[in-house]
Amino acid sequence: MKNKQYYLNLPFDLSQVIFIATANDLSTIDGPLSDRLEIIEMSGYSTPEKIRIAEKHVIPSQLETHGVCPDYIRLPPEGLQHLVSGYTREAGVRQLARQIASLCRHAALSIAEAVNTNCEADCLPDFSLPIVYDREKIGDVLGPATFGDRSTDLVDRLRAGFRPGMVFGLAWTPYGGELMLIEGVAATTKSRDGKGRVIMTGKLGEVLKESVDVARSWINANAERLGVDSLLGKDVHVHLPAGAVGKDGPSAGCALVTSLFSLASRRLVRSDTALTGEISLTGLVLPVGGIKEKVLGAHRAGIRRLLLPEANRSDAMQIEQSIKDELELHFVRDLDEVLQKMMTPSSFVLSKL
Repeated sequence: MKNKQYYLNLPFDLSQVIFIATANDLSTIDGPLSDRLEIIEMSGYSTPEKIRIAEKHVIPSQLETHGVCPDYIRLPPEGLQHLVSGYTREAGVRQLARQIASLCRHAALSIAEAVNTNCEADCLPDFSLPIVYDREKIGDVLGPATFGDRSTDLVDRLRAGFRPGMVFGLAWTPYGGELMLIEGVAATTKSRDGKGRVIMTGKLGEVLKESVDVARSWINANAERLGVDSLLGKDVHVHLPAGAVGKDGPSAGCALVTSLFSLASRRLVRSDTALTGEISLTGLVLPVGGIKEKVLGAHRAGIRRLLLPEANRSDAMQIEQSIKDELELHFVRDLDEVLQKMMTPSSFVLSKL
């Protein structure tokens, strides 16, 4: 294929040229263009992987870019761990590279200021090298951590106040996996009859709203078999916090069933567990995408017990073994199995399943 560049008025050949583009979210690419692309999906990096990439590639590259001698700066393992977990939350390492670049600029400026105090000196007066960027030093340079322990503290507070209808789901975002709290409340009381309405808040998309309807229908159809109250004629409110952020997709189906079942049975869900999976109207658990990112997001938030669709067992093989060694992974085929593993051991409904 020969083309002509009209500005230079020269012909050139693009037949052997490959164009490579990157994107964080495929849904933002127009359908006709997406159909003409060969798409290669790259999963996100775990924290150990990010640390290794930083040590082997990012730090040497940034030191060279900023003209800082490797002997003048040291980022110990605990400092790098804090930098990754406290100042970045992404699937890749772009933000991590920016933060390391900030440390390199700080080191270069500190050395330059020390030299300028005595330009004729053979050594740096009153200035010790290398500059060690531990947790305290990183905080002085970059400010308070943006993420880090705050997410795990929030999860601990939520777990301490778990009530019927509350469950942890898992969500995929362009920046990695996230723990997603789902809350359900029965708005009907003994003194006030409901009308069978379902209130859904939290900026939910159409697919997610349909998952709520499927979950409610399955609970009503199986209430007698499970020995719990039906939700027919009862008003139910389902809410997903972070209402300013849009949410959609079918992967919250299992979590929604668990939340509504908790309301119907008046029993607590296990607060140490998170789950993901699409559901069918007959109670099957279907596979979903983004398994690695979701598992890493749960691990980052401090959750160590997870329920995943059986059909996604092969996807879990992509997760680093050191991460899986810290997790308790359960693979489920249907909603009966989900409820057996998600409800607290004291739940009387276990004998009904």
